[in-house]
Amino acid sequence: MHVLMLGVAVLFLAWCMHLPLTLLPDAALDDALFWQLGAKLVGGSWLGRYDELTLAKGPTFSLFLAMNHGLGLPLSLSLGLVHLGTVWLLGRELRHWGLSARWTLLAMGLLLIQPAALPIRVVRDALYHDLTLLVLVGLMHLLRPGARRATAWAYGAVFAAFWATREEGVWMLPGVAAVLSLAVWRRRVDWLSALRPWLQAGGACALVLALVCSANWLRYGIWAVVDFKRAPFVETLGLLGGIEAGPVVDYVPVTRLQREAAYAVSPAFAELRGVLEDGGADWKAWGCGLYPDTCGDYAGGWFMWALRSAAAARGHFQSGVQADAFFARVATELRDACESGQLKCRQLAVPFLPQMSYRAWAAFPGAIQRAWGMALYQERVPLTDGPSRGSPEAVAAFARFTGLARYMPLSQDDVWRIQGWLVSPRGDWPELLCGEGSRTQVIPIERLPSPDLVTALQNPKASDNRFRVQVADGAQCQIRLIGQPDVAMPLTALRKGFQAPLPDGGRVAIDRVSHGVGDGAALRLKYALGELYRHAALPFMAFAGLWILLATGLRRAWRQPAPPLLAWGLLCWALAGVRTVLLALVDVSAFPGVNILYLLPCTHLWVLGGVLLMAAAQLIYDSTHHPDALPQ
Repeated sequence: MHVLMLGVAVLFLAWCMHLPLTLLPDAALDDALFWQLGAKLVGGSWLGRYDELTLAKGPTFSLFLAMNHGLGLPLSLSLGLVHLGTVWLLGRELRHWGLSARWTLLAMGLLLIQPAALPIRVVRDALYHDLTLLVLVGLMHLLRPGARRATAWAYGAVFAAFWATREEGVWMLPGVAAVLSLAVWRRRVDWLSALRPWLQAGGACALVLALVCSANWLRYGIWAVVDFKRAPFVETLGLLGGIEAGPVVDYVPVTRLQREAAYAVSPAFAELRGVLEDGGADWKAWGCGLYPDTCGDYAGGWFMWALRSAAAARGHFQSGVQADAFFARVATELRDACESGQLKCRQLAVPFLPQMSYRAWAAFPGAIQRAWGMALYQERVPLTDGPSRGSPEAVAAFARFTGLARYMPLSQDDVWRIQGWLVSPRGDWPELLCGEGSRTQVIPIERLPSPDLVTALQNPKASDNRFRVQVADGAQCQIRLIGQPDVAMPLTALRKGFQAPLPDGGRVAIDRVSHGVGDGAALRLKYALGELYRHAALPFMAFAGLWILLATGLRRAWRQPAPPLLAWGLLCWALAGVRTVLLALVDVSAFPGVNILYLLPCTHLWVLGGVLLMAAAQLIYDSTHHPDALPQ
């Protein structure tokens, strides 16, 4: 068994190294930022000179890139090793909690080869999903009696890394609080002993974060992991968004009318008027492409970046202390204007989220449903993020720093190409239907010569019945017969060798399906796994877990101690639900929060929770026939 598992690990790592990443050296807020900060760390200057981007995002991924560069490993291999190690630690911990070998292998296998878990870009989300699982493993370990000091400290450091990777780590706190409360309740007679490993883990977490804060204080003069969550900046955002001036515009956190009202009462904010109103075209363009109603203004999360950029342009980001002082001055002036009645203001529940109209709230349930479906692979996972973009020199430098030999070339189109033929006695012909709702577009399909079909089918009318379809990766398209909307099929369902009869006795067949990055075995395997998860694995995990639990008689669980696996499975689903709802809220108010990169932690938690609930259902069922089968 150990030899088999070692072989699987080697094959998995080889697969990871053969998957190309898209390099975006010009993505100033994501890929390029982490690369540049990592390079500064390698150079020994901590995170470099202070500006509006230096502490905008947590340093964990930049530190990871710096360590990867120091080790001289390809980034794809390092991320694969982290994922492999995470799954192994999780499986080891699940065995301690009574999960049988076969259920453990199922959970490990489903988590290991998830196609969405394989990175497509050099962004922090490539690491965040594994840190999420490691935090869960840490909770399981700390709740077990006899947790060792060394491992408690290690998992505390993991939680610190998780906290310093993305800024919304608060979504995990309900789970931590629930498990900690359970630990104290289970050993309420000796609750101090129960708290000891938690205090050790908390101490390690605090120590790691304190070291990061200390480095930032020594270098930039502020005690913080990130300055995006500093009180003066957050308060400024909340006050600007709470000004009542003009109608609420969906996806616009601070409208032009709100800014004009703020300029009139805040001399400090008025310093930014020239930059925000006469400039900012790039920041406005991002939102305009996604939300046409926002064109000409700052949409969603882009306003926060535009505000920081404007402050930097006016010289207020020379140091952390200076930036804090400037935003504190803006906040004070706006607060005084609100209190004196110069401005009519309202308190925002969350400063980072814009005011929402009734239409936005009405779209919220649909966004939750879409996020849930995407987390369960109901939308096709992108194989890549398209061609690398930027100058050839910058892309090459990025590749050298990350140690990547395989990455997407600059000139390669990221498209799907499908070739096939259709023969119909009454002359039916297909067309493409792409998009959804009001954005639906009908695309005609050209007839191509097919002399081979004339010979093969002995049909002289089949001389121009071949077709070739080319669509961008990620496009939501279906192929259908012209004038027959009921005879349609999503392009993602088509495979090489696919054949199907037509209503009039004709036939459609697919000869070739290829991707713009080539027909590499690694990408074909990723695509095949994505389809497997979409049609079988994850929907089965999501629905079967709860269904089997109910079918075996959940009421029995209330008459005897429930298996711990039941609680862990429900916790996984609860955490996935919390993050799904938060991302859906962001999606209908600020920016596209429903995407697979943000939802990947939810995907892990859905599948793991499904396995644990099914295993718990089996234990509950077995306990009715074998009372000693249920672990206490």
